[in-house]
Amino acid sequence: MRNVNGAPLRMVSTVRDVTTMREAEALVRLQGEALAAAANAIVITDSSGVIRWVNPAFTRLTGYSEAEAIGARTNILKSGEHPATFYRGMWETVTSGKVWRGTLTNRRKDGSTYVEDMTVTPVRDDGHEITHFIAIKQDVTDQRRAEQAMQQAKEAAEAASRAKSDFVANVSHELRTPMNAIIGMSDLLLDTEITTEQREYIEVVSHSAEALLTLIDEILDISRIEAGTITFTSEVFRPREVLEKALAPLIGQARAKGLELTCAMAPEVPERVVGDPGRLRQVVINLVANAIKFTDHGGIAVSVDCETGDDARHFCHFSVVDTGIGIPRDKHDSIFEAFSQIDSSLTRSQGGAGLGLAIVRDLVERMGGGIWVESEPSRGSTFHFTAPFDPDPSDPSEPASETVEPARRRMSRRGLRILVAEDEPVNRRLVQRILERQGHQVTLACNGGEAVDLHRRQPFDLILMDVQMPGMSGLEATAAIRDQEQASHVHTPIVALTAHAMKGDRERCLQAGMNSYLSKPLRRHKLLELIERLGPADDADPREEGAGRIDSSSAGPSWDEVLDRSGGDAELLREIVGLFCKQGPELLGAVRQAIGRADAVGLTRAAHKLKGAVGNFGANAATASAQRLELLGEAGDLESAQRDLRGLESEIGGLQRALERLVAENLG
Repeated sequence: MRNVNGAPLRMVSTVRDVTTMREAEALVRLQGEALAAAANAIVITDSSGVIRWVNPAFTRLTGYSEAEAIGARTNILKSGEHPATFYRGMWETVTSGKVWRGTLTNRRKDGSTYVEDMTVTPVRDDGHEITHFIAIKQDVTDQRRAEQAMQQAKEAAEAASRAKSDFVANVSHELRTPMNAIIGMSDLLLDTEITTEQREYIEVVSHSAEALLTLIDEILDISRIEAGTITFTSEVFRPREVLEKALAPLIGQARAKGLELTCAMAPEVPERVVGDPGRLRQVVINLVANAIKFTDHGGIAVSVDCETGDDARHFCHFSVVDTGIGIPRDKHDSIFEAFSQIDSSLTRSQGGAGLGLAIVRDLVERMGGGIWVESEPSRGSTFHFTAPFDPDPSDPSEPASETVEPARRRMSRRGLRILVAEDEPVNRRLVQRILERQGHQVTLACNGGEAVDLHRRQPFDLILMDVQMPGMSGLEATAAIRDQEQASHVHTPIVALTAHAMKGDRERCLQAGMNSYLSKPLRRHKLLELIERLGPADDADPREEGAGRIDSSSAGPSWDEVLDRSGGDAELLREIVGLFCKQGPELLGAVRQAIGRADAVGLTRAAHKLKGAVGNFGANAATASAQRLELLGEAGDLESAQRDLRGLESEIGGLQRALERLVAENLG
């Protein structure tokens, strides 16, 4: 095609313009169809918030038709569940040109509400002026309802768990109180002249009570595990000592069945490691007691070996081998489940509720180790478990944290003045009889108020304080007694006696000012061992005012005792006392400075070193004071540490003067 001049016509630009326009129209149509078919509700408003376009998903969600929505303002959807500041913040965001995202509750045309996640995006023209807003809405009502239901269920489960823990603790307390009387009175009765038949009956009662107590302890442990409240400590300990203490009470059980119980420890096992000795002892006792229970002939062998990893941690491998009934292969995993037995008949014949191995597995895994069993029926079993321990970071020359007295001096202290505060008559009588049989002078109080009044009127060498008493509790009474001692600088050891055995009970007692803690039912040997540790020295006559005391505040060591601790070497003792008289004030100063700096870690470290130093002289009161400050440091309770510092200073000063006097009197 040519123009009038015969030149060809140029149609390319026009064709392109038309094509571009058609493509744009098609693209707008396709975009509109896509928006209309979108599953999420979409709303387009002008810059003032008036609705200009909605898709079908919007009408389905809100109940408003397209005709009803267009021309209306978006506030037709307001539910009234959000404050004005909520909408103001949304409007300020989008009018500033930013995208707003959030979740809100809106109201449908029929008045029902729904929850939606919404994104609002501003749209600008060529001049960068905001002309429209596009809102994309996703209905999340069902999702939020499900989340709320799950949260409510979680809260209900947590409340039920707390209620169960409280119930278990209360039931434990109520059970332990009569169990204390049953076990204690049985022990006292077995010490009297009785016939063989009567002894047999009483032993059955005692063994049955012990079995019930074991079940109570296992249920408490399971409760702690399920609630996630079981705790672990980290302290320096000797694996050999832990094993010896764990196996000592089991030797008699093994011998009673004609079994041999042996223990072997490889040379590579370190002398001291860092970990939780109490939990390790609990695992060993459970496994060995279980082996004794299911073994009738032969014996049980415990062995320990160890290797050091690349990170210097010690990985100890423990094994407990027995010659008992054995376990079928298909039961090797299930025996570690709670309430599981190899055979249900074993519950009746051997006793137990099947909780022991479940507890052991949880403890081992929480220590960072593993546990497994190798066994076949009629061929015995070998239980293996591993546990990692950190190396001892302290100087090997540092004094041990615990001082073990010579065997010839153990359980020999008699004639102490002991105050027993206990509201339960049977328990009060039981403790009184145990103590009086050891030659102690016992004064009884029925509640905390009486204990405080008696302490005010007369001195005592030791106070045994029940925690839960009507009126003034044992914790309140202890606080009142410690206040009385502020003026006199006297520090009387106080031991908590309680049927509670839940998490935090020991810490609460120590933070209240008590020196130690005994859980009911009381074991006579544990009670007497504690008195031996906390009471004054053998040669002190507590009925003579000031006898064996330092400045009327602490139990001082005797010459024979401190000489015995130095191996009978008088010159060595003189040197050790001289070192302590120099080191003691320095360590005490470190404790004082740590408290002043609010340095809980430093307090723990300094009090631990001081405890080891005074322990070398059998200074029980000073050792107890230092130990209490160490525990307060671990708990971060610097306020209580500040209050107790004066008592420690008095104990250390008195000990130093007593040692200097002993050296002067005996060595010149």
